[in-house]
Amino acid sequence: MESESGEELQESDFTKPLSLEEIQEKSDKYLLGTYRRAPKAFYFGQGEYLYDSENNAYLDFLCGISVTNLGHGEADLIEAIRDQADRIMHSSNLFYNQEQALLAEALIEHSFPGKVFLCNSGTEANEAALKLARRNGESMADTPVILALENSFHGRTTGAMALTGQDKIRKGFGPLIDGIHHIPANDIEALESAFEQYEGRISAMIMELVQGEGGIQPMSQDFVSRA
Repeated sequence: MESESGEELQESDFTKPLSLEEIQEKSDKYLLGTYRRAPKAFYFGQGEYLYDSENNAYLDFLCGISVTNLGHGEADLIEAIRDQADRIMHSSNLFYNQEQALLAEALIEHSFPGKVFLCNSGTEANEAALKLARRNGESMADTPVILALENSFHGRTTGAMALTGQDKIRKGFGPLIDGIHHIPANDIEALESAFEQYEGRISAMIMELVQGEGGIQPMSQDFVSRA
């Protein structure tokens, strides 16, 4: 099989294409079903297109998933990954890492002063933020409170799920972490009421500037400024 650029794709026991039916059968037999999947499986990608094992092309309107929205088969990205893999693929966090230091420097120089915590996912970042907020609230006289928004989504791990303001995500996993108060998005009156109710106890507030799973709902500038 060839890619769009005409390069021959090398096949191994793991990359040899299976039919969709074979993939579905093995997935149903061996994988825990945590997502309802569309009946498609892709073998390779090039640019904005994905291809199945029969070389049918699909225009990828998803742009990948989450932050991996650089298209498929992008030459500069592949070269950078190959170069790094040729040198060293992994070293323990017990040692210093040049790439981590340079990335952290670039992030700080192009955003805000402070320090960087590198992790693997948004959920993990939110778990870290939750821990920092709780640690920050330890010195408060009363139990600290974190404000979050209804219809929000912050992840599916235990702490992030408690921050998430959707019953369909939280249902069946209680009791969840306490000390989190949800208010309606863009409701300034509810926001001010929460600050009055928990005066001196709010250690943090978490929000998506545009709620994705909550229905593509952007936060108003006034609401964000008040928060």
